Amino acid sequence: MLLTVLGVVVLVAAIVVLVARAGGGQGPLVTHGPGGGFGFAQPAPVGKAISVSGPLVLENTSDHPLVIDRVDLVGIPRSMYRGAYVLPWHHGFSWPRNEASPFIAALSYHVPRHARAIPGARVAPHAWIWIVIGLTAKRGVHRFTQADITYRSQGATYHRYDKLQGAVCTPFRPGACHAGS
Repeated sequence: MLLTVLGVVVLVAAIVVLVARAGGGQGPLVTHGPGGGFGFAQPAPVGKAISVSGPLVLENTSDHPLVIDRVDLVGIPRSMYRGAYVLPWHHGFSWPRNEASPFIAALSYHVPRHARAIPGARVAPHAWIWIVIGLTAKRGVHRFTQADITYRSQGATYHRYDKLQGAVCTPFRPGACHAGS
């Protein structure tokens, strides 16, 4: 009986250690965008490449580097993704309340020479970054509700969830393309 109880305690302890090691929390990557359900809509022709970003400004608050493995816009089909990349962000810029972001969406997608592609974008300790996501417009109204960022640091995997509403609309019809549901 004592050996059975001891075996169960060891098994539970092993599971707790594995779950804790997997991370699962939001971790050391912190959002510095406006937050609070920021949203936008981008009409685009079918097949046109577009870039989505704006409030995806984040900081690695850790003393250790991290690696971004994936960025998803919840609600956008995987077939629309072209890629994503990270640009350095100068943390001296403060995001004024009630002001538009410096970049929301554009009718193009190009990875600049100084960008780091996702997956595998390494972020130095205490560095600020700006994430840009490339999509291909497909027929219909495709809305997203949040950005999910998967990354690793010190052997743990984390998921950062940021409320971000938007839509990609093809073809454009007045009144049909808006970020809300």
